Amino acid sequence: MKIGVLVDSFQKGFKTGVETAASLGLQGIQAYLNDGEMAVENLSATKISEVKKILSDNNIELAAVCGDAYFPTEFMIKEENPKRIERMKMIMQKTKELGGNIVTSHAGVIPEDDTMDRYKTLQEAFAKLGAIAEEIGVYFSIETGMETAPVLKKFLSSLGCKNVKVNLDPANFVMVSKQDPVEAVHLLKDYIVSTHAKDGKCLKYLGVEKIYNPAPGLDRSYWSECFIETPLGEGEIDWNAYINALKQIDYDGYLTIEREVGDDPTADITLAANLLKNLI
Repeated sequence: MKIGVLVDSFQKGFKTGVETAASLGLQGIQAYLNDGEMAVENLSATKISEVKKILSDNNIELAAVCGDAYFPTEFMIKEENPKRIERMKMIMQKTKELGGNIVTSHAGVIPEDDTMDRYKTLQEAFAKLGAIAEEIGVYFSIETGMETAPVLKKFLSSLGCKNVKVNLDPANFVMVSKQDPVEAVHLLKDYIVSTHAKDGKCLKYLGVEKIYNPAPGLDRSYWSECFIETPLGEGEIDWNAYINALKQIDYDGYLTIEREVGDDPTADITLAANLLKNLI
């Protein structure tokens, strides 16, 4: 396994973020392609050459890119999906041009009931996304946490798309869906191509439907009462058990550190990197 970082977590800009990752002895980065200097619309041929040079100069790989742009609804809204899928196609194309082959995104809330219209809407969207990914030569990797592992596995099995995979985020599981990450590794082993290294705690369990299901005037103010992200090793994840589970399924991809909150993200990322190095 290799250790990377979501470069935006440093909050230092792309070039400085890559240089910081290299200084910590990390091997790869994941980057958002949604806004700012790395927004997909800004990735001209010149910009792509510049980005690839920054990575090469620092001996850093592009582990993956993040395509999340419509969180938390993502691909749940049928009438919005044509334009959202088209934008994701652009992100996949630019990922390939950058030398990467994994694009991650949440799916939206996959319901347990596969007869619901929302389930069918998501199936239709991911059948198209999977075909696009296969044509371009990348994996479209669903980030976990807005569903349980059994629900996600059933959904993936229903698609029959070899290029739709899983980005396993253990913190999203424990914070919101109360899914055991170790169990998830074994259930989703045939689909995992990338992982996030993030930690957290569930403070009050409401379930994914109440947390994420879009409704008129969706209010996120209560989320802080339900879950909290913590520095790695301070949350509910048993990292030794989690890493061992990944070893048991012969996972050899990236553990990509993600730190979305905190006053000193570089210190937290350094802590996470050292913890992971000791475990793998």
